[in-house]
Amino acid sequence: MIIYNSPRKDVQNIINKNNIQNIISIYSPNDRFEIFLNSNNLNFIRLCFNDINSPRDNLKLITQRDINKIIKFAEKLNQNAQVMCHCFAGVSRSIAITMVLCFLSNKDWTPMELSSVIKEKAPYANPNKLVLTQAGRVLKKEKYFDDLANLFKNPKRVSTGAAFSIEC
Repeated sequence: MIIYNSPRKDVQNIINKNNIQNIISIYSPNDRFEIFLNSNNLNFIRLCFNDINSPRDNLKLITQRDINKIIKFAEKLNQNAQVMCHCFAGVSRSIAITMVLCFLSNKDWTPMELSSVIKEKAPYANPNKLVLTQAGRVLKKEKYFDDLANLFKNPKRVSTGAAFSIEC
């Protein structure tokens, strides 16, 4: 599986350039869901939750139901599939979901190996801790995802990341 991670502003160009048919779009509440050109042939899921690392009043958390949607989406893909995973900045929520997809595709990677690959591709990565926590709970791999989250303790703060791809 090849996973493309991107800020929202670059998604349409990457989809067109690579003929990507599988998309995970992550939005914040009250944001407008973008309709991608040629979307009739796309396989996509839309997730809506705030980019927060701990519960806060009036903000929407990622749920275990959201993680189950991601798992079901991934289970339908073949090993040669290309997937676009994006959020507004491509730094936190989409990075965390990219890591979940990599885990689902290659369960032999240790947390250290997976974090190294992500850091090489995206040194600014600041994966959303709640996404990783919920994935650990749903997949019954709490220690794996806690260890993975702890490997990103001091991320560089950036407002927007850069697009990258990773083969899992």
